[in-house]
Amino acid sequence: MFSGIRWRLVGSYFLLTAITTLVLGVTLLSILKGYFLQQEKAQLLQNAKALASRADQLLAKQDLNQLATLVSAYSLLSQARICVLDKQHRPLLDSWENSSDQSIGFSLMESRREGGGLEIGFESVSTSSRPYQPPTILVDVRSPWGGYTVLEEPTQVHSSTARSAPRLPTPTTIEVQVPIPGPTGPLGYIQVSRGATRGQQLLQTIRVALLWASLAALLLALSMGLWISGGLTAPLAELASVAKAMARGDLHVRAPDGRQDEIGELAQQFNQMAASLEGTFAALAADRDALRRFAADASHELRTPIAALKTFNELLLDQAQDDPQARREFLEESQQQIARLGWLTENLLQLSRLDSGLLEMERAEHDLAELVNRVIATFLPQAKEKGVALTVLAPEGSVRVRCDERWIEQAISNLLSNALKFTPAGGCVTAGVARLAETAEVWVEDTGIGVAAEDLPHIFERFYRAKGNGEKGSGLGLAIAQAIIQAHNGQIQVSSQVGKGSRFSFRLPL
Repeated sequence: MFSGIRWRLVGSYFLLTAITTLVLGVTLLSILKGYFLQQEKAQLLQNAKALASRADQLLAKQDLNQLATLVSAYSLLSQARICVLDKQHRPLLDSWENSSDQSIGFSLMESRREGGGLEIGFESVSTSSRPYQPPTILVDVRSPWGGYTVLEEPTQVHSSTARSAPRLPTPTTIEVQVPIPGPTGPLGYIQVSRGATRGQQLLQTIRVALLWASLAALLLALSMGLWISGGLTAPLAELASVAKAMARGDLHVRAPDGRQDEIGELAQQFNQMAASLEGTFAALAADRDALRRFAADASHELRTPIAALKTFNELLLDQAQDDPQARREFLEESQQQIARLGWLTENLLQLSRLDSGLLEMERAEHDLAELVNRVIATFLPQAKEKGVALTVLAPEGSVRVRCDERWIEQAISNLLSNALKFTPAGGCVTAGVARLAETAEVWVEDTGIGVAAEDLPHIFERFYRAKGNGEKGSGLGLAIAQAIIQAHNGQIQVSSQVGKGSRFSFRLPL
């Protein structure tokens, strides 16, 4: 089930979306992490320099109490760990250690800078010199959208409880160090470090947002993949269903081809193939039926002379054995039937070669008027004997076509023979040649008995003989003529009226 094209498409959409969101998320977090780290370091460095500029005099006087007050105040405001190191980088003060029972007081004074900054004054106040007052607490608030600091309202808390709460250290992630300037060199160093920074909090928030966005993108990709793949695979499934129906023998079924894309083009090509197959099978069925009719007609035509020969042979062996006159008549009749058999077999052989395309045409340029005159000359004695006028109408000059003269003469002979056969004495048969725009036309017209309308569609079929014409024949002459003309890429046609005559004509490309 999951090995089909649809699920492969869905999987590819899902995998592509997952890889894209992963790469974009990692890249974005890496860039933001570097940016926030740089900003945090810059802020810590600025605070460290500010503290170092005020700590030099206190450190030179070894006033560690005042320096501790200053360090604690800076640590409180910057929310960072501040250490004071001596020249040998040994720790002197650490803002995370509760080294004295002192409260830090500070006052905000009016700004004296154009940038809008506030001047802050610090002082150390002993808790024993005044009654306990609830402090205003700086609270670091964290939320899914970042962190911030707020001032809480004073609360009545027992002083011992407030003083006993230790300050828990947190792991540091960013650290800077600047020297404390002195007259002959550094008096010490200010080391400022910070743990969970605002940038890290924001990065954590961005990570969560990216995770939810990635999940939403994956669900969207899955939904879109199912929808798009369904639109692609549904017509393919219909095409497969149509192919199965064709495999079962239903050649009339067609695939829907209304889409204007590659699948629609595939459906159109499939339908054309199906139509071609249907036509091919129809042609094969027609050829099969024609072959059956041909075999039946051929066997019927061959049965008559064979039966006659069998009868004559039995009579010669029995009754006419002692009668020379009867024996002579039977032998003459047998000779005619043998000639008829030879004519039939020869014509059937020619027809089979023409139909199969195995007969090679020796094409060359010939004048059709000359070929018609040559054939007419061979029929003049027969026409004279029957009392039929035989004339030729040909244009001035030659009408040249590429053809096999022997086979074209055969076709003209078959048409003339057919016209003379059905034209009574006193009638007229006319053969003619005409040059048209791109073809040359040869026609044979007679004033004979004509062909009935119901017989015209079948006149070129093998062994077909019009009913009531009163003439004997095999019904192969016109079929052979048609096969010859078609082998020359030409067309043959007939028009006729009963009692007025017929006109047979064929056209060949110039």
